[in-house]
Amino acid sequence: MRLMKFAAFGVVALAALATLAACREGLGGSIWAVRFPDRVEGAINLPDGVFPGVGAGGFGGSVYVDVTIEGNAIVGIDVTAHSETPAFAASVFDHLLPMILAVQSADVDAVAGATETSRAFIAAVADAISLPDGVFPGVGAGGFGGDIFVNVAIEGSEIVGIEVTAHNETPAFAASVFSHLAPTIIAVQSVNVDIVAGATDTSSGFIAAVSDALMSAATGGASPGVPPATTPVAVAPQAPEPTPEPVATPQAPEPAAPAPATRFTAGIYNAFAFGYYGDIHVAVTFTVDAIEAIAVTSHEETPMFANMAFGVMIPAMLAAQSYDVDIVASATYTSEALREAVRLAIEQASN
Repeated sequence: MRLMKFAAFGVVALAALATLAACREGLGGSIWAVRFPDRVEGAINLPDGVFPGVGAGGFGGSVYVDVTIEGNAIVGIDVTAHSETPAFAASVFDHLLPMILAVQSADVDAVAGATETSRAFIAAVADAISLPDGVFPGVGAGGFGGDIFVNVAIEGSEIVGIEVTAHNETPAFAASVFSHLAPTIIAVQSVNVDIVAGATDTSSGFIAAVSDALMSAATGGASPGVPPATTPVAVAPQAPEPTPEPVATPQAPEPAAPAPATRFTAGIYNAFAFGYYGDIHVAVTFTVDAIEAIAVTSHEETPMFANMAFGVMIPAMLAAQSYDVDIVASATYTSEALREAVRLAIEQASN
């Protein structure tokens, strides 16, 4: 019996020594250390930038923060002002900040013993990364024809609608870009999306306009939203400059120009190629020197992806007068089948 007591005492002593050793190594080396989940990227639907937030209800008043967003992720949080007890505030901020960065959300637990300071800090971060309900205007410079103006609708901190209110882009390219990028941005809740091949400037201007609207919503700032009014400037007519009298000089008769070689045999040519789910059939109309029209006559692709690929690539092919245009991201098989079908039709019509 005495031996068993000594053995039990030895086990307890060893456990106590192990715990003491862990404590000496610091909280991070003990079994009680806080465990953070793996960092989640791309959880915040805001453009890159620094967003202010304020959280009311702290022990000493409101807590103010600046939250830095890059690539749809929270990458930094700075406390810009507060009136909390310094020692408590420092421990709260040092504890909560890495937790929020780890989970990419303000949905974390308050620190025991400093509830009011914790809640104000958490509320400030939530305020910085949330978007208010409403319709917010934005303007994007750098389009092919000039600035692009949009209205972005926000509900429940999510993008629910994007409307182009004014632009000077080429109508066919603009329609294909806007009809592709608007639903893509809404689907992924981010402006970090690929531009449309063959319409770089229009794509960049549209994305910049949506970014501007989101920045306006997040920061409470103002954005033009509508194109600035312009007043036409009157220009005084000028008298035409006198032209010198032409001097007649004898010229040899010009040789007759050779008849231009025809590139295609005019007509409508049908071809097909296998896409993601089945054959994509096209009918391509040719004149003697141009691809005049491209129509998809039947296919078995998912409508959303098919419309995305056809709506972007067909205008690009007609503009380039070639099948060799960039494929649409996220619709690779459908894009490649469309290119191959049009290539086969061109091969049939070529002289």
